[in-house]
Amino acid sequence: MFYFSEKKFVKEITDQIQDDILKLRIKYLLNWYFKKARLSRLFYYTCTIIIIVFPVLSTFFSRMSEVQILNISSKNWIAIFSSLSSILASLLVLTRCQESWIRYRENCEIIKSKCTLYLIDRECINSLEDNVKEIVKYYLDCNFIREIEKITCEELNDWSNLKKSDLNNSQK
Repeated sequence: MFYFSEKKFVKEITDQIQDDILKLRIKYLLNWYFKKARLSRLFYYTCTIIIIVFPVLSTFFSRMSEVQILNISSKNWIAIFSSLSSILASLLVLTRCQESWIRYRENCEIIKSKCTLYLIDRECINSLEDNVKEIVKYYLDCNFIREIEKITCEELNDWSNLKKSDLNNSQK
């Protein structure tokens, strides 16, 4: 449901942008950030739920005597659940999916805000005289795309610095 409302928002907001290049860029960025945020959130919650449930299952199987389920003994189930819990916990730390989810979601909201302000500014221009209107529209379009590209560049720099930090920490 949430995903469809986001897609609907992207369509509604981009349909109001007149410049085709701006429209395509905004549509691409919003869809990309929404997708990355959604996947990061899904991965985070899936791993977290499994990490919570598997130790409970291990405790359950430790109370059972030599019972076999799917031809696997209870001791082996305990080992499997414990190992998978450890692996998933490590993956959560290594992938930083919760941080990614938050970062991507923040960028979505910032871009949505910039789009809304841009469209409001464009609407306000209509009260200007025709000879001034085109100049102001051009200025607004240029300023808008610069602000959007600044957001993406900052995201890239943050990601790059994070990866460099991870690399430096792993080499110590």
